[in-house]
Amino acid sequence: MTRFKLAALLLAPAVAIALGSTTLYAQEHETVNAPTSVHDQTVKHFQEVLKALAAMGTPETPFDFVHPAVSGPVVVLQGFTVNGALKDNAQAQVQKLEWVTHVVNEVELLDVGPELRRVRQQVLATLQRLVPQAFPERRAQIRIKVTLKGDVTLVGVISPKEKERLAAAVEQVKHVEMVGSVTNNVVETTS
Repeated sequence: MTRFKLAALLLAPAVAIALGSTTLYAQEHETVNAPTSVHDQTVKHFQEVLKALAAMGTPETPFDFVHPAVSGPVVVLQGFTVNGALKDNAQAQVQKLEWVTHVVNEVELLDVGPELRRVRQQVLATLQRLVPQAFPERRAQIRIKVTLKGDVTLVGVISPKEKERLAAAVEQVKHVEMVGSVTNNVVETTS
């Protein structure tokens, strides 16, 4: 299993809990003799959903975060995006999986006005300057949510070495014009 897939597998429930969302964990869909069979099947399905989302082809930005939860044949998509097409494409891609009977799309579509775009860009620039390792060329490890009220939420994964830099970046983000509050839900990797 790649490091990214492992991080995604471990991160999705942690971030969902931190965001106060209603993540559904494995529930017995059919009668199964061994509890590990349910767990193994759920892990397999979760990995299939991650693979389907990765193959979506719709570009993600640091302002998009879509994560799944699996409960039997139901997939719940949660997170946020500034791109309505990403939200719709994620649902369509997951619905293609043979075992999926229903997709609940709870991905929040964020407002994108010019003022919010400016705030997002300033927050991103601050984070990229102070925690550049979290923003590799292809896929940001930290995702940024900015609401109409100026509330900023950061989600993602960083290494323990980057913890202090991220704390300094969060303090600077608090001073960006129009930012009301900053919630840091970024978790540290164990390696």
